[in-house]
Amino acid sequence: MILCEDIMGTPLDNLKDLGDALLQFRHEFGPVQLMLFKLDIAEAFHLMPFHFHWQIKQINTVDGMRSVDRNVPFGGRGSSKLWCSFNALVIWIAINIKGIELLFAYTDDKFSFDLTGNVSYYPKYNKYLPEKQTKLLQLWDELGIPHKEKKQLSGMLLKIIGFDVDANKLTYTMPEISKKELIVAICHFTSLSGTKGRRFSLHDFQRLAGWLNWVFNVFPLLKPGLSSLYTKTTGKQKANTKIWVNNTIRNDLNWMVDHMEESDGVHLLKNLDWDSVEADAKIFCDTSLLGMGFWYPELLLGSAP
Repeated sequence: MILCEDIMGTPLDNLKDLGDALLQFRHEFGPVQLMLFKLDIAEAFHLMPFHFHWQIKQINTVDGMRSVDRNVPFGGRGSSKLWCSFNALVIWIAINIKGIELLFAYTDDKFSFDLTGNVSYYPKYNKYLPEKQTKLLQLWDELGIPHKEKKQLSGMLLKIIGFDVDANKLTYTMPEISKKELIVAICHFTSLSGTKGRRFSLHDFQRLAGWLNWVFNVFPLLKPGLSSLYTKTTGKQKANTKIWVNNTIRNDLNWMVDHMEESDGVHLLKNLDWDSVEADAKIFCDTSLLGMGFWYPELLLGSAP
């Protein structure tokens, strides 16, 4: 009785958001040394209680003993929506009440950066941590949100949502083992069965699409490769629906694999940000319902539809 569209599509912060903040910070303060940090909330989704009318649907049986799971389970379609609704409020408090700027959230992970050496003491762990990280841990303590020391990390080079991030070199690096695992999965998807393509469930298609969307943090120019896959799955809703992998999908996915194999898996943030004085030519353009127009001021040339 719950509409799927009401509990799907929760937006999460990603490395693009972090990269935009790092570049903006560099513009304002120059090449200062930065320290990355990330925090993890223990149990995350499972902290959220369910209404008791729903709890009857969550009876677990272990060794013949039955018990009621009173909280949100991992893997439920609405779990992410419920958790992110609560977590968004906590983030709002952190930013607007506690003054922790440039804070990002990816499900149960929080991440950001601070100036190297800008640390404060956190008594519960008996150690010095980046000041922003300490402030957020103190807020969690105030709200009763659990956390474990081993998952609260910091460093100039840190793994964030599966990628190695260097805050000072401004690079994102995809671990080689992760790249190989993805390429193997794509090749399994695109391989032929006899003389025909293979069929996979809608769930398999969506899983691969989600995996590739994660990779776009490092390979943003490969996004067109998913166009045919999305076209093939449009309008289909049943997770077990079988779908053929046609030649268009196969060619697009193999094109993505070719580029991933040739790349070193490093994405340079500084390549996204350059000053106009570095340009070889300056071209102004505009669009209308009739077409596109261009103006080359240095050559006193123009083009219009």
